[in-house]
Amino acid sequence: MAPIVALSEQQNSKALHSDAAETVRGAQVHQRAWPLLIAQALQLNFPEWPDAARDALRQAALVKTCFDGATIYAEGDRGDHLLLVLSGSLELSIGNTEGKRVIMNYISPTEISNFIPVLDGGLITHHYRAHGKTVLACIPRPVLLQQLQTQPQLMSAIIAMLCQRNRQLQDYASYLALATFRSKLAARLLYLAAKYGRNTAAGIDINIKLSQENLASLLATSRQSINRELRWLVEKNIVAIEYSKVTVFDLQALKRLSEV
Repeated sequence: MAPIVALSEQQNSKALHSDAAETVRGAQVHQRAWPLLIAQALQLNFPEWPDAARDALRQAALVKTCFDGATIYAEGDRGDHLLLVLSGSLELSIGNTEGKRVIMNYISPTEISNFIPVLDGGLITHHYRAHGKTVLACIPRPVLLQQLQTQPQLMSAIIAMLCQRNRQLQDYASYLALATFRSKLAARLLYLAAKYGRNTAAGIDINIKLSQENLASLLATSRQSINRELRWLVEKNIVAIEYSKVTVFDLQALKRLSEV
């Protein structure tokens, strides 16, 4: 079975190589750049939409700066805005009454989230938190719905996006059922490198702060298990870990480890 990271790389290849994503990766954005960055991100996500429809969303967007750990939406909230990340990262997580938390994903610059609650008016089933200082463009639900009501053909782009995401979730669930823990960790590191990686002389720096607790939560495991596997990867000179920063030295080795 092909590692799930290959699908993730395909999904994000446009975003990762766009001018908009390169502008914000690993840096905060000056507010003068916000309108242009919103326009570029909307073009990236909805390339087939007419300019007027994208411009309506851009003009209605409310820009919000959130500090590390700030809750944007909690489980059970009304999701009345699309969330477009301009800089930083959004943490998407679930939790239980005992305080256990599992990180489902990190949402990177130029990505849009929260489509389902905005479209169906239902409650949010996850927690959205800022991971590091994060700037969001919040697009109000009525503005999106108005565009879809007056131009129903615009919905096809959203349907295609949601179908692609659903297929990837199904593929990922299948992968998790078959992969070893080491394979899962390798696949997650590949995924994060594809979304947040920056080439350096030493290797690929993953430009998102990742503590061992973060990685453990991403894989729904203990910090001790993550620590043991990371030490093995470091000993094999596949990655380096320093102050919540991960550098990938051997991308091909990670790809081989991720396969099942």
